Amino acid sequence: MEPYERKVAGLLVVSRNFLPGIKLLPFNEIKALSEKVVLIKSKDALKKPDQSSGLLELWKKGPRLFGQKVIAEDGSYLGQMENFTFEPSTGEIIEIIIAPGLMRLGPRYRLKSSYILTIGKDAVVVKREGREALTSIPGKFSNTFFKIKENLARWGKAIIKKQDD
Repeated sequence: MEPYERKVAGLLVVSRNFLPGIKLLPFNEIKALSEKVVLIKSKDALKKPDQSSGLLELWKKGPRLFGQKVIAEDGSYLGQMENFTFEPSTGEIIEIIIAPGLMRLGPRYRLKSSYILTIGKDAVVVKREGREALTSIPGKFSNTFFKIKENLARWGKAIIKKQDD
């Protein structure tokens, strides 16, 4: 991740064959990209970490987006970065996916990258208006969890009312 340009700088490729290893793939060496396939310009595009100093530096010292805190510029906590989407042709980040916290129970939200002010080592800081711009992502588990929580709260009120009668 290139934090200043808000772009994917490259991909980390983990080999799971007989000789496992890690290679770095600079984004500009990608010929085509889809959900399941990455076509590269040549087999030489895959670099060992020690052969790609710029990517290696970003990989070692750059911001780690996954699990990163997302806060608004007024300091309010929005959640943790769970994922992001990017434009396959340019690597430009389109949106980030925010989960509510450590347990990640509850709704997830999308936030367009235009609300991102900075991607730092400790947090992703977004514009104040980012809170209102969050769009909920329907999720089977999170919706079920909140329905159960809502029903438990309703049942608790009903039981308390009955005891008062």
